[in-house]
Amino acid sequence: MKTYKITFGAGLAWTYIRHIDVEAYESEQDALDKQIDQLEKDGDEGCFLTREQIESGDYGEDMYIIGGKHGRYLHHHGIFKIEEAT
Repeated sequence: MKTYKITFGAGLAWTYIRHIDVEAYESEQDALDKQIDQLEKDGDEGCFLTREQIESGDYGEDMYIIGGKHGRYLHHHGIFKIEEAT
């Protein structure tokens, strides 16, 4: 088993930091997908952008990342880091 530390912006003065466990054969993308799915399950809709918001051009590609079972746009406000935790 591996653990990844995911840090992403909240749009305020602090960041979210989450530790996600994945199987030994899984990758960073798998950890990101699990994190996005959990946010969606918890109803944290404020962490996501809609397709319409993306298409409006108001958000650059460096402001969000796509993942999860439903291909959600995680709005990280330009602050995103994923690393294997030791």
